[in-house]
Amino acid sequence: MIKKKKNSFKGKTRKNADSRKKSSGFGHLLLPENVELFVPEMDTKVDMDIMPYLVSDKRHPDKDEENEIATPGTYWYKRPFKTHRGVGANNETVVCPTTFGKKCPICEYRDKLRKEGADDEEIKVTKTSERNLYAIFIKNNKSIKSNKLFLLDTSDYLFQETFEEQLKDYDEFETFPDHQTGSTLRVTFAEDSFGGNKYAKPTRFDFVKRKEQYDDEILEQIPDLDKCFKILSYDDLKAKFLETTNDDEDEDEDVKPSKSKKASGKKVVDEDEDDDEPDDDEDEDEDEDEPNDDDDEDEDEDEPDDDEDEDEDEPDDEPPARKRKVTSARKRKVTSTKKTTPKALVCKFGHKFGISTDKFDDCEDCSIWHECISAKKANKK
Repeated sequence: MIKKKKNSFKGKTRKNADSRKKSSGFGHLLLPENVELFVPEMDTKVDMDIMPYLVSDKRHPDKDEENEIATPGTYWYKRPFKTHRGVGANNETVVCPTTFGKKCPICEYRDKLRKEGADDEEIKVTKTSERNLYAIFIKNNKSIKSNKLFLLDTSDYLFQETFEEQLKDYDEFETFPDHQTGSTLRVTFAEDSFGGNKYAKPTRFDFVKRKEQYDDEILEQIPDLDKCFKILSYDDLKAKFLETTNDDEDEDEDVKPSKSKKASGKKVVDEDEDDDEPDDDEDEDEDEDEPNDDDDEDEDEDEPDDDEDEDEDEPDDEPPARKRKVTSARKRKVTSTKKTTPKALVCKFGHKFGISTDKFDDCEDCSIWHECISAKKANKK
């Protein structure tokens, strides 16, 4: 059982904001019972109380042992995470497993594209988006009960970063998430658009004195945000990304996905493409299984990302144009090269061409991988 520690935010929120600068579809969420997702409307002002939750994840992205920030058993007010958007035939949003220190086949494929010299547009569709999850109560709204708990899933770039820029120097910033001494956050949402789609963009943040503070009992109602995500296994995410199913794999059920470059001892460029921000990616865990909350190892130090993208301020709902790009990028991997005849090729590593695809480490950098996977698919049909 996690031992609860003193609930104190003073000195922590600003330190976290400083460290961020230095390092700087909802199917991906598991909503607790009786908790809804809050979706702001355009041209509105929303008063919200952001509530702290009891951290359980030893790999929390904001974790700071020295200052007792987001360590297991302490209270914290946000849960950063990463997503990949436009994944699979249904253009889905999925949580990137690196959020929990696990390997991600999409990130691995992105590294493969870079190594092969793919163009920026093709690489861009495999980027991750930085987001935050908050537990909030909506205040001063006649249509919403003040004791109704919501989850807010929003862009780090549009919400948290702007919030910190505007209010970090105010005294209230030190304690705003505290349930007994905190402040209400007033957010102004304006109408904006991306790719022809309109959305509510947060433009202004203000602190408002709470009319009434909360008792300790309220903390029992706040869900563990570390456990509010739907995490796909490595195999399932890889299959979805390639627009296939696990049934398309060979009959050998004990076959594991190919090891990453890092696991095989090859150098990996650990980068992410979130716009105008350094890379917050954690080093990937050596284990390829499901996320394990009992893992005692902490992630390695993050490195700045040298590869920036331009569209972090877009809404989470992707416009049709992005879906076409995603499909195009995936076809690069699964479409065969017409200049060769797959059946005439032989695996130079001695494996079965068109049958043993992705079952060995050799497959990762094979020069005829495209032909081999195409032949495999043809054999299945």
